[in-house]
Amino acid sequence: MNVQKQIGTFDDVSALDTLVDLFRFKLNRRTQQLMEKTKSLKEDKISAYDISMYHTSDLIQDMSLAYAENRALGACADFLGQISGSTKPLMEKVFRVFAIDCVKRDMGFYATEGAISTKGAANLLIAQNSLIKDLSAGIEDLVVLLNVPEDVIHTPIAADYVTYYSKPNFGEVVGAKL
Repeated sequence: MNVQKQIGTFDDVSALDTLVDLFRFKLNRRTQQLMEKTKSLKEDKISAYDISMYHTSDLIQDMSLAYAENRALGACADFLGQISGSTKPLMEKVFRVFAIDCVKRDMGFYATEGAISTKGAANLLIAQNSLIKDLSAGIEDLVVLLNVPEDVIHTPIAADYVTYYSKPNFGEVVGAKL
């Protein structure tokens, strides 16, 4: 898929398949940018050490993050393919919220590359807020689905923080046992 010519014209980029394509695009583009810059610097007779440590370290970090996020979202999509029932739409919303948050953080990249239109960017926050609202309505189901232990849901009362911290509590988990 040509992200700039296709997704770049979408008014809504919040579908999971679209987000997967955006993540893949970012990884491919960052890899391409790193290769081009490295090649140019090698032609200028810059040492491999200086290229990696001084000239391309930010691109390497960006590419590494893009790789990790692409793998994470790919694993999420694979996981969705293995489940069914009421669990599937719930988990898809969770994964979409994660992916939208990543895209929002890197909106400058996507906008300058033409991968997301102005309207698509504006609708992204609306879509994320809508997903969060939907998730909040079924938060009890989500807590059960994610197998969150009941004792970690409750945090200490702020007014009682002196007593709470006066003895070992093994972290923020009430009644934690090691």
